[in-house]
Amino acid sequence: MKFFCLALFFFIPGVSMAIEEPKFNILKEDGAYSLRQYDRTVVAETRVQAGFEEAGSSAFRRLAGYIFGKNSDQSKIAMTAPVGMEMEGDGYRVHFTMPAEWAFEKLPSPGEPSVKLRQLEPRKMAAIRYSGGWSRDRYLQHELLLKKWIEKNGLHAIGAPVFARYNSPWALWFLRRNEVLIPVETVSP
Repeated sequence: MKFFCLALFFFIPGVSMAIEEPKFNILKEDGAYSLRQYDRTVVAETRVQAGFEEAGSSAFRRLAGYIFGKNSDQSKIAMTAPVGMEMEGDGYRVHFTMPAEWAFEKLPSPGEPSVKLRQLEPRKMAAIRYSGGWSRDRYLQHELLLKKWIEKNGLHAIGAPVFARYNSPWALWFLRRNEVLIPVETVSP
């Protein structure tokens, strides 16, 4: 029972340890939907050829290796949230956001050739928040809802949808915080 209570404490949103997330301002909020303006962000990313459910696990080891010291300085880098995943060709690109304290130029080089660093410029993102499991069907259902909200609100998608997971795989499924994020721009009248 002690273990269950301790595990529950670490995985309840808002009660768990503070994990840094990318900075953004909310431009519009509508229930589970929002339009956000994100600051410049740096990510460590890797590409994997795997199915939706397997891609995150396959990529996690590589990316975790980088932040746990498999890099040119053997530096430890704090874990952040979310883990982002977007479809690319016949696989997925998975990324960890780097903590804001690390400038792109100051980050150590990855020790694994398949891990790359990339700087994302400030951008507007439409988002839908939901809880529950990480299945492809649930993701696609929420992606479709977000695309309808984007159109309804006079926005235009300008990039691939990103599946954002905020909790560890050990978090109870019903407590997981998930989002679909799509880069957007305002449609000119």
